[in-house]
Amino acid sequence: MENIKFRAWEPNEKRYLTWEELQESTVQDVFRVFKLQQFTGLVDMNGREIYEGDILLDPSEPETFGMVGWMKDGTWSFWVFNEDAKDFSDGWFECLTSDVNSYCHIIGNNYENPNILAESV
Repeated sequence: MENIKFRAWEPNEKRYLTWEELQESTVQDVFRVFKLQQFTGLVDMNGREIYEGDILLDPSEPETFGMVGWMKDGTWSFWVFNEDAKDFSDGWFECLTSDVNSYCHIIGNNYENPNILAESV
């Protein structure tokens, strides 16, 4: 069985908390203040852990990237967007599979790098 892992974004300080800081936080802060992002169980082509909210790029198609999210059907997917789309509603979803580590790498995430998404619409 895989471990369930999270990272926590602190919106007031605009940074991710360390594991020690998260352990010292109140339950109220963890669920009401911080933005939790779950680990997918997958790594990118550089060995970095992929979390919900990460933005992935396929180097063979640099004009196309996607943001990782949890689908209602219980699968990890990424919302693909490319330069030909007018906005994110023109994108599509693609299921994340274990072979993601052979073709994608993380270029940012929705909290530290919102400009990646904003500049594309």
